[in-house]
Amino acid sequence: MTNEVLDVRALLDPLAGRLPLLRDALLADSSAGFEPVSLSAGGVLLRAGEPAQALYVVAKGTLRATIARDDGSQFAVGELGPGEIAGELAILTGGGEYGATVSAVTDAVLVRVPRASFERMAAASPAALREMAGGIRQRLAFDTLAVDMPKLFGPVDAEMLHFVESRVQWLQVAAGERLFSEGDKGEDLYFVVGGRLRAIAPDGRVLSEMTRGESIGEMALLTGEPRAASVVAVRDSALVRVSRQAFDEIVAKYPQVLRTIARIVIHRLRVSARLDSAGRACKCIAVLAINDSVSAAQFSERLVAAFATVGPTLHLSSERVDRLLNRPGIACAGDEEPAGIRLTTWLDQQESSHQVVVFESDRTDTAWTRRCLRQADEVLLVADAASDPGPGALERSLLAADGGISRARQNLILLHPRATRMPTGTARWFAGRDIRRNFHVRADDNGDYGRLARSLGDAAVGLVLGGGGARGLAHIGVVRAMREAGMHIDVVGGTSMGAVMASLVAMGQDWNEMLETNRDAWMRHKPHKEYSLPMISLIRSRRLDAMAQKIWGEIQIEDLWLDYFCISCNLSNSATIVHTRGPLWKAVRASASIPGVFVPVLSDGHILVDGGVVNNLPEDVMRERACRSVVVVDVGSEQEFVFKSREFPSPWQFLKSRLFRSGSRVAVPHIVDVLMRTVDVSSSELTREARKHADLCLRPPIDRYGTLQFEALDEIAKVGYRYASAKLEEMRREPTFAALFEGGGAIRPAVARSE
Repeated sequence: MTNEVLDVRALLDPLAGRLPLLRDALLADSSAGFEPVSLSAGGVLLRAGEPAQALYVVAKGTLRATIARDDGSQFAVGELGPGEIAGELAILTGGGEYGATVSAVTDAVLVRVPRASFERMAAASPAALREMAGGIRQRLAFDTLAVDMPKLFGPVDAEMLHFVESRVQWLQVAAGERLFSEGDKGEDLYFVVGGRLRAIAPDGRVLSEMTRGESIGEMALLTGEPRAASVVAVRDSALVRVSRQAFDEIVAKYPQVLRTIARIVIHRLRVSARLDSAGRACKCIAVLAINDSVSAAQFSERLVAAFATVGPTLHLSSERVDRLLNRPGIACAGDEEPAGIRLTTWLDQQESSHQVVVFESDRTDTAWTRRCLRQADEVLLVADAASDPGPGALERSLLAADGGISRARQNLILLHPRATRMPTGTARWFAGRDIRRNFHVRADDNGDYGRLARSLGDAAVGLVLGGGGARGLAHIGVVRAMREAGMHIDVVGGTSMGAVMASLVAMGQDWNEMLETNRDAWMRHKPHKEYSLPMISLIRSRRLDAMAQKIWGEIQIEDLWLDYFCISCNLSNSATIVHTRGPLWKAVRASASIPGVFVPVLSDGHILVDGGVVNNLPEDVMRERACRSVVVVDVGSEQEFVFKSREFPSPWQFLKSRLFRSGSRVAVPHIVDVLMRTVDVSSSELTREARKHADLCLRPPIDRYGTLQFEALDEIAKVGYRYASAKLEEMRREPTFAALFEGGGAIRPAVARSE
């Protein structure tokens, strides 16, 4: 053994303190071909993007690794000292490209380990490989922390980064594991650097989900109060833990951190579910075909193509993984096998460089299928709508409510022939499954795939239509203008007359069909003219029920092409009801039952009335449906509601003024206007908040029209169209609103016809 070899082997000694198994495994290779490398201060060892041929063990000196931030600037993510490794990630995952630029801060001496030597070591010592992979995952976590830390701590320089890193702990939480429980003493702050966690209220409601770049536990850390909710990992997740002591030390040296965290808390209290990090964290989506007539590969390819408008997307199947890593069978390698360790590390790396990863599972219960489900934030159960709706053996074994391998939310995707007019029987698919959302997709319909991609990628555009009686007919013109402008409409919801119009949009009607539906309803059937003795309501509502049955028939909310909701008020318990499933006609009828004007709707003994009593412009409800952009259309009255006489006339004086034209006409508010105004006032504060927080608020000039002036249908619709057309034309020139228009978004191309 030569002196040169002895010298190189001695240079590996610093590994003993950090990676002892790796050191022993390298030393055991007598034909390693290690080479000593000297690097002067300022010299570059590795450049990001260069092909990876070797890894380097630092024996002496200090090196610095820098990566590119989202804005293109370079940022130092850490320094490497004796016993640490450079370039290991690319080598471990098969020799791709180096992900960071590494240069010498001081004169340094390193040991070069060629890729071939590393491969021999990995095959001979899986334990050393696991040890190394654990260190790499921790390094990736801290690299992520370095990029995202300014969101939590404010402006960060290299000195502050080093100070913080030396005082925090890296933590891994397995899928299904509880980070903490409601009521626990809150002394730690957590920062998510990978994976996904879910906050759950004591009653089981999901309050929010936290992904990369988000913090957990600021409120309890600042106030010392017990945890207000439980937090559980949806999938294997990586976090950085900041203890109370570490936090105090950080704040003592960097006081601005406290101000930044206080702003985060205030922001969340004011606007829950609107996260600054929305759209940045990688989302992993597993595609599972649940019947034989569906090709998961074809569906995944179409979905990935649609995701191109959302962000960088990677499509992985077992075959693709084997090919990308040039290792046949690696996709089905076990977690503890050397190949499985490499695959896990490689997948971590892919999440850091993509916004969406689509995992196409196998048709059978393979190791790859199980990995797809464990890795997923969302699981898509894809089926032919005409097939048997019962859960198959694969679902029952892998996705059972108790004992299933995935904690991710399940979404049902039903595929339909392109000529399908309206889906039916969707509710049959819910039996035996825990379905969060369902989507209907027509074959070869790019609009449907685009809507699905935006909805899954938290980039959906939600349209909220407010209540206002006949003034709500302006929604027809607004929807027409939006579609002609190529504006996305991915989710739609509303209250009262807005619920009526939103349902027609969700059914796929174009503006002409909406116009004719309302013409038949209000100008031929005239349900608002069926007056009755005012014992329960002014209007009897038999015609209204008949009209509702004619328009919506047996359609269920879950059968609609678009994700839809509407709002009603439960007078029995003073609750707000958000209708998302069940008979559409009954939900819309309840949402539009103005108290005192129309007969309320009975549902399981409860009395439901117009949703405007509690929320006439439900922007907040739409925001909770993972919409990145929310457009609201407000048609409530803004006219001053005054009566200039000194006192109200008696009923006989009022009747006399109507029967005998010789005297002056007594101008008093109609009882319907009084009741409608009362409804508006009830939720006026929420309406103001909705206008303020919406990404776009449209307010057609329709104040001159009355609540029941349905005979002005065409005129009101034209006012809405002309107003919205002009407004949207202005917006198209503003970069701020580009995401609302890019790529179109109507569920069917609108038919542009002249007026």
